[in-house]
Amino acid sequence: KDLTVSLHHEICDFVEFIQPVRAETKKRDELVRHLRCITNELWPEARLEVFGSCVTGLQLPCSDVDMVVLEFTCDRAKALNSFASVIKADGGFTKIQVIAKAKVPIIKFEDVESGSPLNVCFGQEDGVDNTAMVQKCLDHYPAMRPLV
Repeated sequence: KDLTVSLHHEICDFVEFIQPVRAETKKRDELVRHLRCITNELWPEARLEVFGSCVTGLQLPCSDVDMVVLEFTCDRAKALNSFASVIKADGGFTKIQVIAKAKVPIIKFEDVESGSPLNVCFGQEDGVDNTAMVQKCLDHYPAMRPLV
């Protein structure tokens, strides 16, 4: 048997094996819905968008869920602290870290029930834009998916 064909099948099998199961996807979607509710309670006109590997389907089992809050109505430092205070009070999240001094300030935390790592940044639209570009490449070149 041709070794390259065997390798191809192994790679495809591995990619399929590491894809999230339906329950994991459902739990992630519920978490995002809950965080969107929190976002809209703080800033009714704001949007919480998911970007990165969870959107493109390139996530690994241990991948975090990257999100950005857009169109909030206060400065970024206040937004970071306000959001962190609400998720601390929520009780459904743990390991909450506000990383305010990073190039892209974020809040890192985990869902208590699933252990899913979550990241939220504020006002950084480039993650959403880059995810759209990657998705467009994946749609245009489907053979790229297992290689990435």
